Amino acid sequence: MDLWIPMTLAAAFCQNGRSALQKQLKQTLSTWGATASRFVYAAPLAVGLLAVLTIGRGTPLPAPPAAFFAYTIIGGISQVLATGLLIHLFSKANFAAATAFTKTEPVQAALVGIILLGDTLTLPALLAIIASILGIILISLSRADGHKWTPDGSLWIGLLSGACFAVSSVSLRGASLSLGEVGLLLSTTTTLAFVTIIQSVMLLGWLGLREPGQVAKLFGAWRQ
Repeated sequence: MDLWIPMTLAAAFCQNGRSALQKQLKQTLSTWGATASRFVYAAPLAVGLLAVLTIGRGTPLPAPPAAFFAYTIIGGISQVLATGLLIHLFSKANFAAATAFTKTEPVQAALVGIILLGDTLTLPALLAIIASILGIILISLSRADGHKWTPDGSLWIGLLSGACFAVSSVSLRGASLSLGEVGLLLSTTTTLAFVTIIQSVMLLGWLGLREPGQVAKLFGAWRQ
């Protein structure tokens, strides 16, 4: 079995576990407070891993080009918005439905990749993308009356969240690739550390200015 298969399955499992915990945090934190938990608690781990890979191994940090900063800022902001929309969606749909809507991310990412990174798609892949998006729309339809089917309001929030996740994943991939031949682990960890620091500063600043008390609640919920 190729290594990417178990890694993808493990990542999907952890991702859904994280989303479930964020849904629980929404009971005590605001939408942006729960959103911040994803990044504020991740940043020290990412920086620590980067320190191990550089200081611990005596490896110099990669020299990031200008494109790296552009990609990470776009990707970081998009990921914050996507996470906020997902957590907001938890109050409008059940966990499974809310998560399903955002899973249009991979197919939207394929389209974003064409625009931002010049990726190419075969016709069967393009048809699969269209079928996947239509499938998500169809399962979200709710019967408003005895004769008419209408989209559930949460559909559009979920699709927007998926779109933001798609822009984020493609942008962060672009940031990692812009570092050149420094090794997969070092390039991805450098990108992760940089972007989570930006996201944490941005969200903590927002909470401090617009939602007094949320920062204290965020750190008070460290066990979750």
